[in-house]
Amino acid sequence: MPGDRRLTVVNDSLLDPAPVAVFVALPVAAPGGAWCVTWLAQPVHPGNTYTFDWSETWGFGWQAAGEREGCGWTGSGALPADPRAAGGCAAVLAYDGDFRLDPAPGRPDGATLWLSEDPTVPAPDELASSVAVTLAGLPVMAAGAGPNLAQEFTLDPAYHVAVGGYAAGQPVEAATVATFTAVDLGPAAPALTATLAPDNTWSVTPGA
Repeated sequence: MPGDRRLTVVNDSLLDPAPVAVFVALPVAAPGGAWCVTWLAQPVHPGNTYTFDWSETWGFGWQAAGEREGCGWTGSGALPADPRAAGGCAAVLAYDGDFRLDPAPGRPDGATLWLSEDPTVPAPDELASSVAVTLAGLPVMAAGAGPNLAQEFTLDPAYHVAVGGYAAGQPVEAATVATFTAVDLGPAAPALTATLAPDNTWSVTPGA
């Protein structure tokens, strides 16, 4: 089913395949800093075209890594979000031996999602964890979690494409993403095509 946004990627380069990645940067106010999460990653052979379409459907998420009796584990969870609803624009993360992400009362403005952490959330040196905002079910921006912290995510997505060895879900410094090629998807341009040229530079044109 077609979504609100569409990005077509074309590999006209000599890279075989071209390791294409798509990032979605959001403005974030967070006490411990924030980072982008690689949103999409797709190898594309020369001459091939991939078209991605999605709805700008937002959500909350968390992730944590730990170890128990020598057995490493990674936990995660998600929660739908709605920046226009009092019961959907904010969420709180708590911990009671497992993490729990629940809706929190908020004052919706249509463009912001708020996350906060309960005092029960372990300190990072005890058990590292992070909170995130997701787009179309996949994390795009994350921030370090901890007791009594709070983060604010502004839903003004800046899409970027890049070529490199990025894996879906891999954290990347937000400042690095800003140096990648911008793909200005938005209400005025909901569909764009990004073409990788033989010199490994990108060109972005309207339509898909």
